[in-house]
Amino acid sequence: MPNKSFQNNNQIILSNIITSNEILFLANYFCYRGIRKIRLTGGEPLLRPDLQQIIKDLNELKCQHKHFNEIAMTTNGVKFKKYAENLLLAGLNSVNISLDSLKSERILKLTGQSTFKHSMAAIIKAIEVGFKSVKPIEVRFIEYMPFSGNSWELSKLFSYKQMLNIIQNSYPNLICLNEKSFDVTKLFQVSGWLGKIGFITSMTENFCAGCSRLRITADGNLKICLHDNYEVSLVEILRNKMNSHVIDDWFADKPNYNLKQSKQLNEIYDQLDEIVDQALTKKSASHKGAIQLASSVNRSMVQIGG
Repeated sequence: MPNKSFQNNNQIILSNIITSNEILFLANYFCYRGIRKIRLTGGEPLLRPDLQQIIKDLNELKCQHKHFNEIAMTTNGVKFKKYAENLLLAGLNSVNISLDSLKSERILKLTGQSTFKHSMAAIIKAIEVGFKSVKPIEVRFIEYMPFSGNSWELSKLFSYKQMLNIIQNSYPNLICLNEKSFDVTKLFQVSGWLGKIGFITSMTENFCAGCSRLRITADGNLKICLHDNYEVSLVEILRNKMNSHVIDDWFADKPNYNLKQSKQLNEIYDQLDEIVDQALTKKSASHKGAIQLASSVNRSMVQIGG
């Protein structure tokens, strides 16, 4: 959670925020394209009052798309404890909880907010109610990445290898669990322990060759790479006057909307196919180096989502 002055400079106009119906329609479309996992991120997804219903609706899509098998969420944990059980019942499968430090004063310095107790309470609650990805816990360390407004400098980068060396000094029997260079997370485990340690090494050892992620921003743009400022609007197609009536009819047929296809609906899918396929051709084999990224124009991480 960033400090308030940073938040004020990174607002998205409320009327541009993607609606719950648009989220579900695009989720259904991308399931037809083969998406297996959907992660809800932020800013902070729990600020949406309709989040529980979104998860419930996404869960219903699993009945129509057998390969779509996971709904995940990333949260700062501040509001999570209150809603954890209801989110699990709605169909949320796994949760990532952000924890900037185990020292509350350091979190306050980094974010301007005293969130340590909330994050820890969220982790404990997630274990209690039975979210699968936190039992056993996997602790992930992320290399510091340059984004708009985060004052990134190369001297502030604490690399994966530096982190690994410090941990290995205390736990020399650390075992590497995956050897592939394109895995998103480099996983390790101390012999005999239940939990795992992961490293996301975007800056020093990128994993672009194995990245199959697409991001849809809070204002409905498709972003093909976290570190690329290229975007295309998907909601413009959905909000087209002619298309919006077709989509309204699609929702009116709930709960059978996933089974019902029409010529008009397929035409919308064709429009989405064209713009998505064109965007995918612009996906680079590898993102730029850290220094180049630091001088590039991009959204803040708050606006992109993790």
